[in-house]
Amino acid sequence: MSTETISPVEAKLDESPATVISAEGHIAVAQLQVWLAGKEELAFFDVRDEVPYAQGHILHATHLPWARLELLARTLVPRLETRIVLTDAGEGLAERAARTLFTAGYTQVFLLAGGNRAWIDSGQSLVTGRNVLSIGFAEVVEHQLHTPNISVQELKQRLDRGDDVVVLDIRPREEYENFRIPGAINAPGVEPVHRLDALGIGPQTLVVTHCAGRTRSIFSTQTLVNAGVTNPVASLTGGTMEWLIAGYELDSGPAGSAPLPDAGQLQRLRERSAALAQQQGIRSIDTQTLERFETDTSRTLFRFDVRTPEEYVQGHWPGFRSAAGGQLANGLERFAGVRGARIVLHDPDGVRDVLTASWLQQFGSEVYVLRAERPTTLEVGGEPHRVIGLLDAPWVQADALYHWLGEGRVRLLDVEGANAYRKGHIPGAEYAERFALPTRLGEAGETVVITSADGVLAQVVASSLARETGKAIHALLGGNRAWRTQGLATETGRLEPEAGSELPDKYALPPEKRDAQFRQYLKWELSLVKTLGADPHLHFDIRSGLQGGTA
Repeated sequence: MSTETISPVEAKLDESPATVISAEGHIAVAQLQVWLAGKEELAFFDVRDEVPYAQGHILHATHLPWARLELLARTLVPRLETRIVLTDAGEGLAERAARTLFTAGYTQVFLLAGGNRAWIDSGQSLVTGRNVLSIGFAEVVEHQLHTPNISVQELKQRLDRGDDVVVLDIRPREEYENFRIPGAINAPGVEPVHRLDALGIGPQTLVVTHCAGRTRSIFSTQTLVNAGVTNPVASLTGGTMEWLIAGYELDSGPAGSAPLPDAGQLQRLRERSAALAQQQGIRSIDTQTLERFETDTSRTLFRFDVRTPEEYVQGHWPGFRSAAGGQLANGLERFAGVRGARIVLHDPDGVRDVLTASWLQQFGSEVYVLRAERPTTLEVGGEPHRVIGLLDAPWVQADALYHWLGEGRVRLLDVEGANAYRKGHIPGAEYAERFALPTRLGEAGETVVITSADGVLAQVVASSLARETGKAIHALLGGNRAWRTQGLATETGRLEPEAGSELPDKYALPPEKRDAQFRQYLKWELSLVKTLGADPHLHFDIRSGLQGGTA
């Protein structure tokens, strides 16, 4: 029997000693290697929490934590017939995840026999960190294309002298408002190309992009170069991390974004993007081809609107998800969990989709840009949650919970995550890890309420926990967001900076420890060129673009 046709978890399979898939739906490392080397679709996930995942995982294993499986699975793997492989480090989480996926209708769910230990025993190694493939890709780009850069010391000197410099913070708006280089203008991801002319800068103005570390600004700066921007450009080496290490202060709070281009500027951008698309062989499709892709049940299709989230909610092509171009290019695994899937991008301006597609194509993805007339009906608002599993736990409203807490009648457990809990939680709420919840429910008859950021995860956890324990578990309707909307107070802290299953926010650590972790992280980023270079399953096709300015 061919290993390609053997059935997945909970099926009876070929029991020949030579087979690399067991009767329990386990596959051997050798079979996983074959699948990784092939061109057929594959979703490969490590289902442990963030800290153990970051401490060591298989390079090609995307992070899909069991604690959030029901929230993320349909987004990362929209096609139920997709071949899925799960792994862990022997905790039993892969088996639990497989049962959940199988119950939800996924038909090809396999477990890596022996998990990560078997991978190591076969002579392979694990990698550390998160988003290793995307971050490492940026480092390889800089290594091969010699992306121009500038040190924090030189930038500080230029700013203090009043030199002709504009600094663009290319992170999403929320990160920008948390902290940034003083004077920086927000232009996330590929927006610097889209909005640069609208800034009204001179032809010799030095354009410096920055992020928190290295890689997102590498992408943005090289995108400026590839798009043919003639200004001198540079990526800020080490970003805000290196800025703080040098002893400089950061700014925070609301501030201005780069403006959108006017009609004349947009036309020039379209011409430049069309030239880049032709040079790099980026494929475009019309509505008929999109419809054919959408009805092809043999392939997974991801559709992304690569504009800013603010533009997306005002109206977008039906069925397209929001994934701002820079975030998608520097973190594809957070949006699309299937290797070998089709990806269609859309920007009504015809600019940002090309810039993003150029990177995804070099990364090895099958990517297209949509070129079609605006549909008669646009979808408005954010993406709907696509949750798997039964959601049958009873809700409790924020005002009722407030009274229950005041009367001491309830135990409130917050499952959103350690970093979110530290930043703000309902007074009296206990931080809770999902895997430990059955041991924390206390006496029979105790009223238990689960909360999370918006209540969706709380409903998932409360429903599954009630079925597992037989106890009545409530979920806070609307979660912590609804609590705040009612004008009710929250509190911060009450959790050690490095407690929990999430990686800690480095910026919240004491300065000495913070800077040490910054240095370690930046050193790790630089090491990824060697790490990725040693992997036989990576085939980047890195290309220069139209060639613009240098620092």
